Amino acid sequence: MTVKEILILTAKMLGEKQIVNLLTKQTCDDLQSVSEDKDMLLSCYNATTEELALEYLPLEFCEEFNGVTDNKIYFSSFSKKPLKIVSVCDLSGNKLPYKLINDYIYVERKSVKITYEYRPTMQNEEDEAVFSDNVIGPFTLCYGIASLYCLQKGRHSDAEGFFERYFSAIKSRIAEKRKIIIPARSWR
Repeated sequence: MTVKEILILTAKMLGEKQIVNLLTKQTCDDLQSVSEDKDMLLSCYNATTEELALEYLPLEFCEEFNGVTDNKIYFSSFSKKPLKIVSVCDLSGNKLPYKLINDYIYVERKSVKITYEYRPTMQNEEDEAVFSDNVIGPFTLCYGIASLYCLQKGRHSDAEGFFERYFSAIKSRIAEKRKIIIPARSWR
């Protein structure tokens, strides 16, 4: 699913017909106000995906580096923004020792595969939605977006209802032995 499809689904949940019209290229009233609301919804999407990735379900990426010079792989050469190194292996999958030093990884090989957790980048409407096709799914994502959107719009009781669905969906979808703690949001 694309981000636009997630936003349309969320706008339908919220009863925001004008945002749905704008996203589906239909006519809408007060284009400027509706555009601002759509941008707020997109901002809520990005905040929700970042929260999910940083707090509950880290995003992992495996990247191959060939021709390593001076035994250093700079973080700036990674295709995504690394948060945590999960493993460093040779091309056969054997784990290798490494050292994390300020802005690079020190390895004693010329070719390595690095698996790491990363922070999702800000997305726009045409991008592929980050959590829509994995264990989280589109509806859990929509509940989180709707909760933030309602909170920003001052719809506190709606925000609380969507937040409860969001929290419940995360608990049921992420099977962990430890208790999940979601930071409280202010409803007043």
